[in-house]
Amino acid sequence: EKDILYLWLDFIRMEMTHPKGQPENVGTLHYRAVHQLDGELNQQFVTEFTLLQTGHDMDTLES
Repeated sequence: EKDILYLWLDFIRMEMTHPKGQPENVGTLHYRAVHQLDGELNQQFVTEFTLLQTGHDMDTLES
């Protein structure tokens, strides 16, 4: 189940950082993820998305 959470986060991260990414799509992706994920996955997504937005990306912190 967590795979879908990290798929959303990776997709958002790619749009934000890839040279051909489209950062303007991040809001739409966030909206879609929040409305698809339920319960604990939703809460974890919101937390990790906030960390990503504030420069405290869990993916890079754990590396």
